[in-house]
Amino acid sequence: MPDKELLELIDNPKHEVALHVVNDPYAELRNMEQKTGKKINCYTIHGTSRLLARIMWRRWRSKTPKIPEDFPLQSFHQFPTTGIDSLCHLYPAQEVKEMVKESIRRGDVIYFHPIWLFQRGKRNHRGPFYEVLRWILDV
Repeated sequence: MPDKELLELIDNPKHEVALHVVNDPYAELRNMEQKTGKKINCYTIHGTSRLLARIMWRRWRSKTPKIPEDFPLQSFHQFPTTGIDSLCHLYPAQEVKEMVKESIRRGDVIYFHPIWLFQRGKRNHRGPFYEVLRWILDV
């Protein structure tokens, strides 16, 4: 759930909060819209279909949540995307900024997993993206 400060930073028509479904799409959608005060249009699915992901997240019996056919949101991944946390794992921030500039020119959706704002993943390929996010938001 985005905190108040992040919601204030992204409170303009260019930014959107998407739902990251973990278990129950409808309950999580209601909760997200209620807590953010925003209409949610897109979703992603928490990646626990792979054995390694289930081990990382300690979800032994859990599988990827099923999205009902009548679910009112669009899949986030139907659009071209650029994940800045993944890029920041592989490249220095200055190079990522250039890549993001090009992605924005193409109209890609820029996304990140908030938990990696300052952290580098050890089991996954995500890296700290704070400097790049500050540059994108111009703060």
